[in-house]
Amino acid sequence: MKTMSEHTYHLLFRIGIIVKAAATVFELAGGAVLWFTANTALNGAILFLTGDELIEHGLFRAVTPEAQHLWALLLLGHGVVKLFLVIGLLKERLWSYPSSAAVFTMFVIYQIYETLVAPSLFIDALTAFDIVLILLILHEYRYRLRHRLVPMGALKDPHGDA
Repeated sequence: MKTMSEHTYHLLFRIGIIVKAAATVFELAGGAVLWFTANTALNGAILFLTGDELIEHGLFRAVTPEAQHLWALLLLGHGVVKLFLVIGLLKERLWSYPSSAAVFTMFVIYQIYETLVAPSLFIDALTAFDIVLILLILHEYRYRLRHRLVPMGALKDPHGDA
């Protein structure tokens, strides 16, 4: 059985982190939209996008301003934490590998709970992606420790006396 090369692992790791960064930007944008959109406009947009389907089936309940701001804060907070970690990973900061694995594992535990309460293929796919990404992060971390790799630029003299 042939195993993947370290180059392949690293490439998958980088792709995973870039995908996570892109998703984080969308999460932050969604949080900002929720925070700055008037509640009546949000409810109107939901009805516009879904047509009368939700009303016809009795499924539409207006989003309250409180719920809207709660979701905005959750998305923004979640997004800021992920953005901080993803930037650390992209800059190859050693602290970011175990920190990211720990935080993303907590998110996965919550996602598993959510999918048990309200099954969702989207959450299932997101959870599977996050689990693979965590494994890639841990692999990359172990590789860096084993080979004593440091981020590019980390060996520069901070005083410029080189």
